[in-house]
Amino acid sequence: MSLTGPGPNKARSILIAHPGSELYGSDRVSLASAEYLIERGWRVTVTVPLRGPLCDALEAVGATVVVLRFPVLRKSAMTPTGAAALLRNCLAAFVPAVRLIRRVRPSVVYVATVTLPFWILVGRLCRVRVLCHLHEAEVGAHPVLRKVLAAPTVLANGVIANSRFTLGSLKAELPRTRFNEFVIRNPISPPTSPSARPRSSLDPPVRILFVGRLSPRKGPQIAIEALSTLVSGGIDCQLSLLGAVYEGYEWFETDLRSQIKDLDLEERVTFLGFHQDVWPFLDGCDITVVPSLDPEGFGNTAVEAVMAQRPIVTVDSGGLVEAVEGFACAVLTVPGSAPHLAAAIKTIADQWDDFAGHAVADARVATARHSRESYRDALQRAVQVTLGVTTKDLHHDNNTSATGSD
Repeated sequence: MSLTGPGPNKARSILIAHPGSELYGSDRVSLASAEYLIERGWRVTVTVPLRGPLCDALEAVGATVVVLRFPVLRKSAMTPTGAAALLRNCLAAFVPAVRLIRRVRPSVVYVATVTLPFWILVGRLCRVRVLCHLHEAEVGAHPVLRKVLAAPTVLANGVIANSRFTLGSLKAELPRTRFNEFVIRNPISPPTSPSARPRSSLDPPVRILFVGRLSPRKGPQIAIEALSTLVSGGIDCQLSLLGAVYEGYEWFETDLRSQIKDLDLEERVTFLGFHQDVWPFLDGCDITVVPSLDPEGFGNTAVEAVMAQRPIVTVDSGGLVEAVEGFACAVLTVPGSAPHLAAAIKTIADQWDDFAGHAVADARVATARHSRESYRDALQRAVQVTLGVTTKDLHHDNNTSATGSD
């Protein structure tokens, strides 16, 4: 494959397709990928289906953002009505997507999630190499949905997974398929200023922080129920919920507020909303909880808690196990069990000196494990293998561009 572009003054080009425009975990990974590729001399274009905070952040690092309405595969597509709507959206987006690829002339289409099979198909139809970055492991989804999500990846030239669990979930659906596969830990930037050390004495109230989407699968309702158990057991504690609902999920926040009222916890639970900068809130808590009900592909919020020197309780399930692997400040518990979550929080509170000391030591390990340098180098190698070219070719003069053909 030649790396000689169609004309002079054409930098290497890559098109990133991303399903949203907020600044949660997978959004930040795409932002980091764009930033690091730009540092390596790539001309980066990112297409998203709507405008949001991610767009401003991408433009700040030098990426070009194109808003294009394209389909994102959801569970709703498994109904006859949903499937028909998905097909209509695919047909409506096809020509604009092809035009974008022809204009950008990428050597690689980097598909930022398996929920965008549309872009895998369009990229290959345009004879452009495709690198698919998996962030989710939908092991609890309907078997048909799992197959639909997995099937298009057989067309990808390379597959990145954020954990061994995520990659294993994909390969379980496609056991006979061989990929150029890479497990790359998410890059997670440490706090810009040193985090406050854990409190030397855990004087009441114990401050518990939930970080994540306010959605049923993330388990804030389990954290609220665990808080009730702790308070009933005589432990003075408070819970803060850092995150917001998806558009259309406002009913769930209403349910949470009703749950809090029914349990007489209105003076003990605070809704903080979504904040791009989580570090001040981690500084202000004692113990973090990530009580996801469904297996997660990874768990950025869990790693951020460790980086902030805070003991954490999360679930013994999916990629969250890998996220806190080797950290003595973490306690794993049973998914969906408020009594077990409450018991784990109590264990940390009862053994505070030990857990606080472990948290300080673990923060240094987490920061090194998820450094931007290690992610940048691993991503560069994944792009290299996807292109099927050598390191020397990839460092070719920035005034050349890869063709999109195989």
